[in-house]
Amino acid sequence: MGVHMGYKMTLLLLVLFAIGGQAQTPQLPIYTLGNKVWQKDTATEYFLVLKNNKSCARCFEEIDNYLHDSLHKDNIYCVCIVDSSVFARKMADIEARKLFRFLRATLFEYDLAVNESYGGTGNPNSLFHLYNVEITPSLLYIKNNEPHYYSYQDLYGREGYKAKLSAIVKGN
Repeated sequence: MGVHMGYKMTLLLLVLFAIGGQAQTPQLPIYTLGNKVWQKDTATEYFLVLKNNKSCARCFEEIDNYLHDSLHKDNIYCVCIVDSSVFARKMADIEARKLFRFLRATLFEYDLAVNESYGGTGNPNSLFHLYNVEITPSLLYIKNNEPHYYSYQDLYGREGYKAKLSAIVKGN
């Protein structure tokens, strides 16, 4: 009887954790180039462009240019998934700065399994795993501390990335 009750309690805790975790802003450590935990202001609007190895280089430039030039946004960050080495961060930063003219900063998520898959989904707490990121760029738009995720398919769907980004900024 004790084993059966333990199983039910574990199942209940897992269900409560899954339900409670979906509505909140991810509280995952995202790091700066200097290996400090990135601190965001809860009242600020952020455009976190997620980048993995399976990506469209021209698309990063399009998103960067349109957000800055047409929508006059400058809180553009690139989040790369890397192992935790200094070399990996520096190389990812160099690559991101080639793709973005108006990049505020390159941010990093650490994943020791980054080489095992395109998304580096070896870390179950990764943004890339949480949002099931396959192809990038994808966008995590945070406004008033509320995240909204848009996959590559969402951004480059039938209406096109310009219409989608305009709608995101307008709140539609």
